[in-house]
Formats: sequence, structure tokens, C-alpha cells
Amino acid sequence: MDDDGNNSDSDGDISSYNSDDEAMDDDYDSDEEWAAERQRERDEALRKIERNDPSFTTLEINTEMEDNWEELGTAIGRNTHLKELILNNDNGEDILANKFRDFARGLAFNRSIQKLSIGGWDHSDYVAREEAWEHLIHFFINNEALCSLELESRWDVGNHRELVSALRRFASLKEVNLYNHYPRNYGVCVDDIIEALIGHHTGLKKLTIKGFDIGRVGCATLATSSLTELHLQPFVHINGEGAREFSNGLARNATLKVLEIFVETCITKTEWQPIITAFSTSKVESLIVTINHLTDATAISLSNALLHNITLKSLSLTGNRNGTNSGWIILATSLREIMLEKLHISDNFIDGMGITAIAESLENNSSIRELDLSYNSIGDIGVTALSTVLRHPISALEKLDVKWNSIGEMGATVIADALENNFSLRELSLSGNSIGDIGVTSISNVLRHPNSTLEKLDISVNSIGDIGINALTNSLLNNSMLNVLSIGGNPDVTPAGWANFSTVLRNPTSALEVLRVWSDSINDEVLYSFADALANNKKLKGLDPNSGVYCKVTSDGYEAMTYMLCNTSSILSTFNSNHTLQLFYHDFRSLPNDLSSLLRLNRESSVSQAARLKIIKSHFSGSEINMQPFMEMNLNVRPHAIAWMAKDIHLYELLRAMPSLLEQFEDDVIGRRKG
Repeated sequence: MDDDGNNSDSDGDISSYNSDDEAMDDDYDSDEEWAAERQRERDEALRKIERNDPSFTTLEINTEMEDNWEELGTAIGRNTHLKELILNNDNGEDILANKFRDFARGLAFNRSIQKLSIGGWDHSDYVAREEAWEHLIHFFINNEALCSLELESRWDVGNHRELVSALRRFASLKEVNLYNHYPRNYGVCVDDIIEALIGHHTGLKKLTIKGFDIGRVGCATLATSSLTELHLQPFVHINGEGAREFSNGLARNATLKVLEIFVETCITKTEWQPIITAFSTSKVESLIVTINHLTDATAISLSNALLHNITLKSLSLTGNRNGTNSGWIILATSLREIMLEKLHISDNFIDGMGITAIAESLENNSSIRELDLSYNSIGDIGVTALSTVLRHPISALEKLDVKWNSIGEMGATVIADALENNFSLRELSLSGNSIGDIGVTSISNVLRHPNSTLEKLDISVNSIGDIGINALTNSLLNNSMLNVLSIGGNPDVTPAGWANFSTVLRNPTSALEVLRVWSDSINDEVLYSFADALANNKKLKGLDPNSGVYCKVTSDGYEAMTYMLCNTSSILSTFNSNHTLQLFYHDFRSLPNDLSSLLRLNRESSVSQAARLKIIKSHFSGSEINMQPFMEMNLNVRPHAIAWMAKDIHLYELLRAMPSLLEQFEDDVIGRRKG
């Protein structure tokens, strides 16, 4: 929440709350309910576009549900606040040529859209003829603000001629994403698209390609371009000649800072060797490599390249499920000499021996900020070795991810002990391990410490019970740093344990903004406790009490949450309701409409506006505005209240109700004079 009381997201809070799943309050019990809600959302979006609402900056259009193409295009063309337009055709519905042409005519007048995303048009007979690009060309040419283009579709050989022509007629793009839905249909070479982008969009800085072939010309163009980021993702295919051209250019490239490449889906291990050599003299600062087989020979080549590269700050090596400890030990020798800030080596089957070598190489490192070791097998032995990095007085580590690593009570206790004197760590993930009450009690003691620096903690999917949750509760009552906490997926926590934990939300100094407590034991009584605690909470934005298929929450529990968001007993009670909670996640059943609407209102409004709209709906709705609440107000307060409410009450309705209010005002003034 910002200084003006707006429900703006702070860094990583709501956006990271449930990045893999959509908000579950958009699920519905029937197709009719879903269609009706989608229609309501489309109508509301169109109204906001037509009003030129400055808060409405992103519009997603699903072509299968859109009828008023011309009207929509005209409204978008006149809008000056829209920043992102998303066109989806997920079900492959045909778009009639004349409809899209009329839409594009209106769109051509827009000068504010900065990002255009087009997806799922692969099955459309109309789009297959590529006339769409010709219709969009006036939008491309006229809108100099357009800097980002994302195309996700099914591509066939030679079906992008019109796209290439369109790309050559404007020059504003800075970021482009090209995704092929069916990458196994090899043979779709995008050299001509690459040439059009690099040759005409001189400001292009970031390019992502997935599922295409890149030939010799395309590789040479990429390697000698002025791109700062290049992401070659799965199912990009580069042949040997192309790899050599890329290597030759990369060695001399002075602008490329971020390089992502998938070895064995993009290139073979043999073709990877010259790229490693070229990397050693490049200016790349972030290298992201997915390689399936880190042999000792590859490890030696990569280690030598790392030692000779003087610019690298971030290294990501993932997906190596066939490597050996000797390969990681070889790499560890180079890590001792380079000043990395980020090291991501997840999903590599690294065990205690491999991580011990890596930990020893990082022990005296004062530059490393992020360390991701998730989805390995380091165990308690590996954590013990890793703790030396945390204990070191020069440690600058801010983010540590060791989820799904077979860590038990001893490992958690070792980490907690190391954190007693560590004042740099901000984020810690221990999810998916075997930590119980003993381990979480040790971690809780760290949170109790007044000098604790942890802001995000994930201890979900472990073996924690009520004893551990109670220890965590007691610690958080004295903690004002932690703002994101994940403790769901611990089946031994009872409803009583969750209800007791809700007292944390009553703490006026609590900094929690996102709380994930998903569990099969969440029931109505738990929600009663959370609703009661949240009534006066001004911090929490996201709550995940998801009970899954075994949901024990009834309409009574949801009603308690609704009442917490909008207490209608009086105007003052409504004003003092919770206007901060924006997201409430759950599975398998839809939220009641009232609860869903209130959450959406909190998301889309400032705190002040949310309070005002709830008061209007609860106390001034109907065919005529009820002015009685104003009449009951103190004479000095009444004008300010009317002015505040008038921001969202239609002026005509307010004026119609004024006579009765003026009569009361006259009576009050006369009464005051007589008094």
C-alpha cells in the first residue's frame, strides 16, 4: 500500500503470491455462470476503455467471445492510457476478415499501447492467410510507443512472409518473443524474421525464440547484433554451421549481456564446445544453460571459460540429471575465483559430496547474493557444509533456495543456528523437505530475534504439526520484518493450530502481506478466526487457505470473510471494514459472488475508493439515494461527507436527492441559531 492508500503491489508480494496458478475465485459451477461473468467483465472493460480510465492499462481479448470488433477497435483507438493489448484465440475460432479489418482500422489511431501479444491464431483460416499483418500495419507504423511484440502460435514453413514485410515497415520494437506451439514440426526457419528485426529495429534489446530452426544466416545475425538479451529456449534447433557462426560472432560481441541456451534441444554437446570457448572472451554477464549431461570434459571446458570471462555475474546450470560429483567438483574450483552474484544450480541431482565442494568454494565469497540449490539431494550433510557460507562474517547472501532436498530436523536446526549471526539473508525456501516441529521451532527462534532480516520464508510441504505452528506463532507476534510466509501443505496442523496462528494477523506491527496456509484441515472455524483477525488488519493482501478436494469450508465460512470485507451494520462499520485483502485462493468450488466482487473491488481500487464504493452500495443503493445517513451527521461533518461520496455517486442522482437534504440543512441552521 502506498502513501496515498492505494492497493499497489510491493515488490514480489502479490505477483509472487501464486505465480503458477490463476486466482481460483474465477472458477464457476456452470458454463452459464462462467459465460455471464465473462460478459460482465467484457462490458466493464469496454466501459473503462471508453471512459479512458487511467487505471485500466491492460486489455485481454478472447476472440471466440468477442462480437463487437468495430466498436472495440474504435474505443481502443481513442484511448490514451492502455499500455498492453492481448489478443487470444485459444480455441481456434475463425475471425472474419471484415470484422478484424474494422477492428484494426480503429486500433490504428491508438498511440499509447506499448506491448502487443497475439496468441492461438494457428487454426484460424483467416489468420492463416496472414492478411492480419497487413491490416495491423497502420497501427505498427503510427504507434511509436509500441516497443514489445509477443507472437505465440502454430507456425508452418513459409507462412510468415506478410509478418516479415510488416516488421520491415516500422522500427520501434525493443523486445520480441517468438513461440512455436508445435516445435516438433521442425523445419520452420526464422532467419528472415531475425534479419527483419535486427536490420530494421535498431533499438531491439531482448529477443526470445522457442520452437524454431535458426540457420547459418540467422545465427550470424544474432551473434553480431546489438542485442543485450538473447534467449534460445527449448526446441530451437541450430545446426553445426550455425553454431560455428554464432561462436565466431559471440567472441567479438560487446553488447550481449544475457545469454540463455538449451544444450541438446538447441545444439548438440559437440557444437556446444566452441560456444563455451567463445563465451570466455565475450562480455556476457548472465549465462543460463540447461544441459542434460555435464561430463567431466564439459565441466573442464566450462570451468576454464568461467575463469577467463571477466564480466560474468550470474550463472544458471539446470536440468543436468546425468552429471557426476567429479563434474561439480571441477566447476567448484572456478567458482572460488570468480565474483558471481547469482548462482542457480537446481534440478541437477547434486548430493552432499557435490554441494560440499561448492560450499567450500563460496565460503570466502563476498559477492554472491542468490543461491538456488532446489530439487537436488544435498540432505543434512550438504546443509551442514552450506551453513559455513551463512556463518561467514563477509557473507552477502540474500536469497537461499534449498527446497526439495531431503533436509530433516538436523539440517533445519543447522541453518537456524547459522542464521543467528547472519544479517544479510532476506529470503529462505525450505519447502518440500522433512522438517518437523523441532526444526521449525529452531527457525522460529531466529524470527523472534530483533535483528532478523528474513522477509520471505517458505516452509510448506514438510512435517510440521501444532507444536511447530505454535512456536512460529509466538515468534511472529514480535516480528515486523517477514512479509511473505508459506506454511501450507503440513497435514499434521489441526484446525486449532491454524486458529491459534490467526492471532499473528492481529499484531499491529505484523508486516505480512502474503500468507499461504493451504491445508485439508482448514474449516469454517479457522476462517472465522482469520476473518475476525483480518477485520482490523491493514497489511495482508493475499490469503491462501485452499483446502483442495477435501474442502471443509461451507457458505458460513465464506460469509464470515464477506462480512469482514464489508460490514454493513453501519456506515462507520463499512468504512472501517477491510479494504486491503485482494486475493483469496481456493480450488474446486467457486467463491460466492459477493465475496468475489469485494475482493475484485479491493484489487481494482484505492483503499479510499473501495471504502466509498462499499458505502454507496450498502447504504445508498436503490432507485433513489437515501439521504437519511447524511441528515443524521453533524452539521460541520456533513459537507465533507457529501463531497467525498459525490466522487462515485452519479451527479444527477445526487442533485435529485438534494431538496430533502437542504430542508434538513435549513432546520439545522435555524435550530443552531435558536440555540
